[in-house]
Amino acid sequence: MHSFFETKGIAGNIVHAVATTNAIIAGLIVIEAIKVLQNDFRSYRMTYCLEHPSKKLLLMPVEPFEANKSCYVCSETPLLLEINTQTSKLCDFVEKIVRNKLGMNLPLIMNGSNLIFEAGDDLEEDVAANYMQNLNKVLAELPSPVTSGTVLTVEDLQQELTCNINIKHRSLR
Repeated sequence: MHSFFETKGIAGNIVHAVATTNAIIAGLIVIEAIKVLQNDFRSYRMTYCLEHPSKKLLLMPVEPFEANKSCYVCSETPLLLEINTQTSKLCDFVEKIVRNKLGMNLPLIMNGSNLIFEAGDDLEEDVAANYMQNLNKVLAELPSPVTSGTVLTVEDLQQELTCNINIKHRSLR
């Protein structure tokens, strides 16, 4: 068991170590941001801060990984969703596709320049009520109808993630 002063000293050292590590990482981020602004693509680096340094190295710079072409986040290819736009409701699209499949927490869904849904605690009461009404509507009957050929832009501002979803109507057979 440590005395109060020993405990305070240990905690004080930990706080300083965390602050120092954060400052080092922030400095590395600034260096990479400068490279981005200067379009210096050849010298980009990803740098890992090792918890257990090996060969007396605390920082390990590596070449950035190639983008995964099959990843919807890394690739620029829009997604294709075949859905019955006459029977599927916006709430099903939001829950099953946007939240569960794409993993978005606070989605914002746009059809062109029309905002058809937004989630968040900071929405005005009347705006939130309007979006709640939209959730119960069929996609084709929204104020900005979602039909075959529609391209929806889905964003999650919390994760800074954006993707386009091409909608293709598919009837039940």
